[in-house]
Amino acid sequence: MAEHVPEGEPARKLTVAEALLGAVVAAVVAAVVVVVAIVSFDANPAWPVVVVVAAIAGGSLGVRRVDSPLVKAAAIGLVLGGVVTLLFWPFFSVG
Repeated sequence: MAEHVPEGEPARKLTVAEALLGAVVAAVVAAVVVVVAIVSFDANPAWPVVVVVAAIAGGSLGVRRVDSPLVKAAAIGLVLGGVVTLLFWPFFSVG
C-alpha cells in the first residue's frame, strides 16, 4: 500500500537540478505566453485578453491538479506569463 502524504505537502524534496530545470521551464513558458499575447494583438486587439485569461486559468488549474514537478513548473510559467503580460498592457496601443 502506498504511503499517505498529507495534502499540501510534497511527496519528496526536489533536487537542485530539478529545481533549476523547473525554473528554466517556467521562464520559457512565461516568455512564450508574453510573445503569443503580443503576436495575437496584430490579428485582433481583443486576443491578448483571451490569451491572458486562458494562461492564468490554465496555469492555476494545473498547479492544483498536477503532481509532476516539470508540468507544475510549466503551469507556474503560464500564470507568471499572464501576469507579466498584464504589466505590459499599457504598451498595447490600439490607435
